[in-house]
Amino acid sequence: MKIHLCSAYAVHNALDKLQQAAALNSAFTVCEQPEEADAILFVEDAHFDDYLFHQLAHHPHLKQWPHKCFMYNEVDRPWGLLPGLYCSMPQWSFEPNRHRAFPYVATPNANIEQAYKTGLSKEATQLFSFVGTGCNALRRRMIQLGRAQGGSIVDTSGFNVWDCDESEKQRQGVTFTETMAQSQFVLCPRGLGTSSFRLFETMQAGKTPVIIADSWVEPNHIDWSFAVRIKEEQLSSLGARLSSLASEAKNRGSAAREAWQQHYAPNKIFQSACENILELQEDLRSERKHFIPALRREYVRADTAVMKVASQLKLYRRRLSHT
Repeated sequence: MKIHLCSAYAVHNALDKLQQAAALNSAFTVCEQPEEADAILFVEDAHFDDYLFHQLAHHPHLKQWPHKCFMYNEVDRPWGLLPGLYCSMPQWSFEPNRHRAFPYVATPNANIEQAYKTGLSKEATQLFSFVGTGCNALRRRMIQLGRAQGGSIVDTSGFNVWDCDESEKQRQGVTFTETMAQSQFVLCPRGLGTSSFRLFETMQAGKTPVIIADSWVEPNHIDWSFAVRIKEEQLSSLGARLSSLASEAKNRGSAAREAWQQHYAPNKIFQSACENILELQEDLRSERKHFIPALRREYVRADTAVMKVASQLKLYRRRLSHT
C-alpha cells in the first residue's frame, strides 16, 4: 500500500509527527505524489479558526480523488467530514464502516518514558492518582470523590499545556510523571472530548488506565482487557473497585505497555494508521448509502458548529470582563 500524507493547512503538527513516525517503519510506503497513492490521508490537528474544516472540504485532492481520501481528526467534538481515524468520535455518532477510533499521534509530555523506568525500579505507593484539570462536571466530581477515597489527586485547573512558558510546562510535566510513577492505577476520565492524551501516556508508562468515559470507543487491534472501565455514575465506588483489583495492577500495567509498544510506539503508530485505512477501504467498497447515518452526520456537524459559536461567545465574554 502506498499512502500520501498531507494537510490542508499551513500549520500541521500532527502531520509532522506522523511523517517522522513513517520514517521509522517500512511496512507501508509513503508516496510523494497523490496521484500514485492508494490512499490519501489528511493528518489534521484541531484548527480552531476552521473548526469544521471548510478549507479541507474544498481541497483539490478531495475534488479529484474523493474515493481515496481519508483524514486523521483529533478534534474533541468531531464530525465525520471524511472517513478516517478519529481520536474522540463518541459512541452515538461512531460509524464502524467509516470511522476508526485511534490514539493521538503525539502527546505533549516528553517525560513519560521516565515514568516507565521509575516504575520498573520502585514499588507504587499510591493506589490511584489523577493530575489534571477539572474541565468538565465529571472531572470536578471525580476530583472531589477521588480525594475523599484516598487517591493522589492534583488539580491543575488554570494550567494550559498549550499556552504556558517552557519552565512551567516542565514543572507540570515532572509532577505528572512522578505522580504516575508512584501509582498502581491512573484515572483517565474523558476531557472536552471522549478521549484524552493521558490514556495513551498511561499505557506508555506501563500503568493500568482507569477509563471513565461512557461514550469512548476502543481502538481496534488491541485487547483492552488490561484497562479498568468505570461508569461515570459509579465514581462513588471508585476506591473500593480499585482496591479489589490491586493485586492485578502490575500485570495489567505490563499488558498496557506491551499493547502500546506493539501498536502506538513511534515505530509502530504509522503502521497502525495504515492498517486501519486499509480496513476502511474494504468497508467503504461494500458500503450502502443509508439515510439515517447521513442525517446523523449532518446533526453532528450542526452540533459541532453550535459548540464552536458558544465557545467563541464564552471567550468574548471573558475578554470583556478583563477590560
